Amino acid sequence: NPVSHKSLLGLIIALTCIGLVVVGSASVVAADRDFGNKWFYLRQQFVWAGLGTVGMLIASRFPLKHIKRYTGPLLLVTVAGLLLVLIPGIGLKLLGARRWINLGFFSFQPAELAKLTLIIYFAKLFEHSSKFSAFLTIAGAFTFLVMLEPDMGTSLVIIGI
Repeated sequence: NPVSHKSLLGLIIALTCIGLVVVGSASVVAADRDFGNKWFYLRQQFVWAGLGTVGMLIASRFPLKHIKRYTGPLLLVTVAGLLLVLIPGIGLKLLGARRWINLGFFSFQPAELAKLTLIIYFAKLFEHSSKFSAFLTIAGAFTFLVMLEPDMGTSLVIIGI
């Protein structure tokens, strides 16, 4: 039995709420100490959860054939971003790592886009090929680029994907 859209939406909402409760309870002391406001981190998470919900609603309106059509260009943009962070002057070096690109009004972390890109690309690839070597090659290339930043946590997530 396939999972209904309503069930999936309910699970997403439940997991988001649980995550907000965990962040809120785990960060009260640190937020009060660092910012004088015990709800500082919880408020930020609410904002991001709201933006994520809006993003999810927008993305759910895109027909799947359009998403599939842009998989190749999205993969190229992601690889370009992962390479750009390694270039001094473009990639911001913070605490010994180059993970961010400063776009002026905000900073962008291409490794975060890489997670989404891989999921979309692998879904399309799985429709046409079940060769494990194709998946390993792409995942290995992305993992290598992310490890050059270095970012072990994101590398492990990519391997998990």
